[in-house]
Amino acid sequence: MKQFFCLAYFILLLGCTQNTKQNGDTKDTGAASTIAKVALPTDTFTVKGKAVVFFSIASQEYTSLANDTTSSIDEVLSDFEYYASEVSDTLQTQGYQTYFTSSRYICITLDNQRQQVFDRLTATPKSITGFVISDGRKKPSVSYGVGTDVEILAFCHDFQRK
Repeated sequence: MKQFFCLAYFILLLGCTQNTKQNGDTKDTGAASTIAKVALPTDTFTVKGKAVVFFSIASQEYTSLANDTTSSIDEVLSDFEYYASEVSDTLQTQGYQTYFTSSRYICITLDNQRQQVFDRLTATPKSITGFVISDGRKKPSVSYGVGTDVEILAFCHDFQRK
């Protein structure tokens, strides 16, 4: 049953990916890059404005990691999906669009048309799950790992207060 659940989860994540391409220059700022009209990789999930993007590993990554640690990975992914789903409605009532993706890159387009790109594979600390929050105006913020519903909402609340 757990394997079926994980397979269904990854199919859902793969169905949520989007491909976007543009032209321009890149300025590296660490885990996130500020981009002005850049050719984005094909494995990029793009959103605009006020959004929370929950990200996790792709099915190929799951397969490569699952050899020795399947049960612990399944537990992490199950907890992540549960808590992300729990907060999704609350975030939507606060005006955020919520998304789930397994894309390597997450591109947030701000209201001023500037873009922030997050590469989940070069993130520090290393984590297979997390989320990016954006209000469309200021630099988005990223949280890595699994958090409870209370922890996710607290992080989002702190982001809004900054």
